[in-house]
Amino acid sequence: MNRWRARGGFTLIELLMVMSIIAVLATFSYPVALEGSRQYQLIRCLSNGRRLGQATLLYYQDGGTRQRSDSAWINALEQYGAQEKTWLCPTHLSKIDKPTRGTSDFMYAGARAEAVKNAERAGELYLWVEKYPYHNGMHVCVMGDGRATAENLLKIDY
Repeated sequence: MNRWRARGGFTLIELLMVMSIIAVLATFSYPVALEGSRQYQLIRCLSNGRRLGQATLLYYQDGGTRQRSDSAWINALEQYGAQEKTWLCPTHLSKIDKPTRGTSDFMYAGARAEAVKNAERAGELYLWVEKYPYHNGMHVCVMGDGRATAENLLKIDY
């Protein structure tokens, strides 16, 4: 007769050992999964920033002028592909239930349309900057040439 059938299954000690090994493995894998989630949210935020940069460049190419408020920018850039969720960082979205219309995690950095159209200096200008450092102290910054980067900014005046 088989040894396992004669005993009637696993003992309590064996089950506790298997559960403790699984618990140890889970504690080691949790930080790895959490870091992967943070990287995913940073990449999505960079993608949102790039979309904002591209929409702003198209808006300026069509003769648009600088807007005065976040909600005015949201309305102006909506037709250029910057939907409502584009304006919010995925890290911030995971912490709130339902965003208010007109809410933005990005602020316009003050680049003038004429300067953005100047191709030589466009890469040096900040178009949009994330208001809060959601990504381990890093702000997502959108440059005048439409690219998005994550930078450690020491101080941002609001």
